Amino acid sequence: LDAYFATLRAEVCAKLCAAPELALPTRVLRRLRHALLDGGTDAALGELDGWRGDLCRAAVEAHLTQYPPPLDARRG
Repeated sequence: LDAYFATLRAEVCAKLCAAPELALPTRVLRRLRHALLDGGTDAALGELDGWRGDLCRAAVEAHLTQYPPPLDARRG
């Protein structure tokens, strides 16, 4: 899943023309990953609150829909 979230971060931030370290820093990706594993896509999207939610939620949701995460690789 590490590579999946690195790709998600790169593609979402490129689409939004946003700096990855500001829009989706490592700590936010870590929360997204744990929420996705524990509660699914809705839980992961719920981790994007405030201005990050306003900026990133739609693009992250589109990425999760178009490229579903490899949840069988939970330890990766």
